[in-house]
Amino acid sequence: MPYKQHLSKDKKLAKILLTENHQLEMKKNIPLRLMASIMGQQLSTKVAKVIYHRFLDLYGKKEPKPQQVIDTPHETLRAIGLSNAKVQ
Repeated sequence: MPYKQHLSKDKKLAKILLTENHQLEMKKNIPLRLMASIMGQQLSTKVAKVIYHRFLDLYGKKEPKPQQVIDTPHETLRAIGLSNAKVQ
């Protein structure tokens, strides 16, 4: 697999790749995964998880479509704990 060849250039990753079987999974709703990643930047995992669950609560605990997030008022996203920069 091409990613293994690339990642094995790193000494620490090479050891892991040689000893364990790793597979990358394609996730659905990639924009949501990207938003979750942005939400978690520079936060503890616990805080990131809380904010992400608040985020999902805004949409009835369902994964929102990108347009739904775009249509969500800035103030609503700020109220769940997201910074101005993350909302933008």
